[in-house]
Amino acid sequence: MGDNSVAIPAGSVGPQGIQGIQGIQGVPGPSGAGKLVETDFVEVTVDTSTSVAITAPVVLLSVVTTPADVAHSFIINFSASAELDAGADGEISFQIWYGLTGSETQQRSTFIFGDDTGNESGSCALVMKLLALGAGEHTIQIRWGVSTDTGLIEPVTQPDHHHASMIVMEVAA
Repeated sequence: MGDNSVAIPAGSVGPQGIQGIQGIQGVPGPSGAGKLVETDFVEVTVDTSTSVAITAPVVLLSVVTTPADVAHSFIINFSASAELDAGADGEISFQIWYGLTGSETQQRSTFIFGDDTGNESGSCALVMKLLALGAGEHTIQIRWGVSTDTGLIEPVTQPDHHHASMIVMEVAA
C-alpha cells in the first residue's frame, strides 16, 4: 500500500469572536469604622541585650506617627521571644509606652520569667487598642528592662528562638 496523504496549506485566520460577558462584581472593601488607614512595622534585627532595671526601662522598638484623623485609633500588636543569661533567676519586662511625642506614659506590660534551673527563656505578647488619638505626632514604644542579670534578644545568633516585633495599625474610629 502506498502513501495517499496530501498536504493541504493552512488557511487564513478567521474573524475575532464576540467579547464574553462581564464577570461578577467583587464585594466592596470596608469603609468607615474599623477601616485600616496605615500600618507601621518594626523589629529587632541585630542581637541586643540590656541590664537596665525594670524600674527604668529603655526603648527597644519605636514608631512615631501622626494620625490622619484625631478620631482614629491605634491597634498595637507586640511579640517577643527572649532569655535571661544562663543561671539567672528573674524576669524581663516589656512595656507599651504611648503618648504625644516627648510625653509618653506606660500603658501595659508583660513579663518573661526565668529561674536558675535552666529555664531562662520564654515568649510574650501585648495587644492594645488606643482610642481617640488627638492631634499631633504620637510615639508608640516598647521599652524593656530586667530584674536581674542581662536580658537577651538575639535574632542573628538564635534566629529560630529569638525575636521582637511590633505592628501599629491606624484604623478609622
